[in-house]
Amino acid sequence: MASPYSNKLNRSESKKSHSWWWDSHISPKNSKWLQDNLEEMDQHVKRMLKLIEEDADSFARKAEIYFKKRPELISLVEEFYRIYRSLAERYDHLTGELRKNILSDIQSQCSGISDPGSEPPSTIPSPDPRPNRTKSGPRAAGFDFFLGTGSNLNKKEGDESSTMDSESESDNSSVNNYNNGDEQGLQKKIIELEAELQEVKSNYEDSKVKENYEDSKVSAKIATYEEELRVANEKIRLSDDEIIRLTIELQKYKSLKDSYNLDSKNLLASAHKIRGLEEELRVTQEKLNNSEVEVARLKHEFRSKKNMHKSAENEGSIIIMVKREVSKLLQHRMGPRYKNNHPNRDQDNRGLKQILLL
Repeated sequence: MASPYSNKLNRSESKKSHSWWWDSHISPKNSKWLQDNLEEMDQHVKRMLKLIEEDADSFARKAEIYFKKRPELISLVEEFYRIYRSLAERYDHLTGELRKNILSDIQSQCSGISDPGSEPPSTIPSPDPRPNRTKSGPRAAGFDFFLGTGSNLNKKEGDESSTMDSESESDNSSVNNYNNGDEQGLQKKIIELEAELQEVKSNYEDSKVKENYEDSKVSAKIATYEEELRVANEKIRLSDDEIIRLTIELQKYKSLKDSYNLDSKNLLASAHKIRGLEEELRVTQEKLNNSEVEVARLKHEFRSKKNMHKSAENEGSIIIMVKREVSKLLQHRMGPRYKNNHPNRDQDNRGLKQILLL
């Protein structure tokens, strides 16, 4: 029976025998098709980042830019889907061919290294002649996130795998390590989403605080002017009452002038006092008109602030949308297939949960 050391050596030799195949089909330097796809993907990423990084002064302008650029972003996402699907199909085909070649080499080597003198040939376990099933290669990071759908990973097979299957899986570990670049892209996307979420949240909170301050300030001004208006109305009412009283008194003096022969100076003093009250009434009336104009202006300003509040609520809806996208990405990362290929999944998931709690 072959020793573990010889099995390990045979697996190493099998990997080396297929290194030329791997380099000629997977390496971007040796595959013009793969290099062209990667360059096209880089161009689309730069275009999308340029669209996302476009900023505006107000929340209303940001919302307008978002809905204006949304069709272009959708078209870029669809193009990402096409490129990623092409890469995934090519990757699935190549890994399937590589797996079949490695399994055939391992089977031939295992049958050749057995000791015919120590054991009967019939006791050598032959590998399970199951048909080779090509497994779908893991999608690149961000693939399901951009599509807005949940992860549709294949379920892990049961305990029916044999020792030969586990050895072939170890031989294919270099193939699975090809996803390290995708992991870096996913981590970069997580950092960008977290930064964008923090910025939107900070802007939203700042605008909310500023809006509350402005609303309280305007409300205080309105209350002050309403109080001044009430005092002015009270003064006008008292002035009207005083004018009525003095007018009655003047009429009384006029009616008693002939009978009592009052001094004309008293009549002139009363008339002068009435004119003074009329002048005071006119000044008070002007102040009242100015106060009414100011109150109307403040009400208009209050309505404008209210519209800004609605715009801030729209910004809040963008935060909810980003959290939904992060939640979908978190569901994708909870899949068992993603766990096998990404040992740091738990740490990244904790980061995503912290984003959802913001």
